Amino acid sequence: MGGKHKPKPIVAVIYVCVRCGGEFERPSCNGGQTPKYCSRVCKLRKKQDYDLLAVGLRQCKECKATKPLNDFWKRPASKFLVHARCKSCMANKAKASYEKNRAQRIKASADYAKATREAMKPYRARKAAERRAAELRATPRWLSAVQISQIAEFYDIAHARQVQTGVVQHVDHIVPLQGKSVRGLHVPWNLQVLTEAENCSKHNRLLGFQT
Repeated sequence: MGGKHKPKPIVAVIYVCVRCGGEFERPSCNGGQTPKYCSRVCKLRKKQDYDLLAVGLRQCKECKATKPLNDFWKRPASKFLVHARCKSCMANKAKASYEKNRAQRIKASADYAKATREAMKPYRARKAAERRAAELRATPRWLSAVQISQIAEFYDIAHARQVQTGVVQHVDHIVPLQGKSVRGLHVPWNLQVLTEAENCSKHNRLLGFQT
């Protein structure tokens, strides 16, 4: 009797399910293996996810609805190549988070914008100086007083249009002053009035040509 080993007491151990994240109990005498799933449902869920993926579907982790893959944002790092939550649930979660921290977010955004404006002042000043210098170099000395007044008229027209329409207007050089392969002059026949969006989309390009 003295040589026999006494059986180890069975103790309930709490584990965390790797699928649903819930806690569950299992006896400690399980052969040394750590259980991963709390139930057979969670164990088979992985197989169900792959079966749905094969037919272009995915079950949302939040609302539990089965939706097409187009209703999920792409995520190349994921095994399923899409997020676990659908677009609607992610949008609702983001909206709730914003409303919860709205005051902090607005303050942070304002602080960031102020800091960015301060940091960009030297850069904008340098670019403005380069622009003014480029216009001076591109303004021929042989321009007459009438032609110089015509240049000023373009800026007056841009300002008048902006006041009338409320849309920001720019005076643009048809042939850019700082093109890569061709550079124009700051003369009346090389000027035009464009909206801010049109001018920004044009950049330093001569439309129809590579500059």
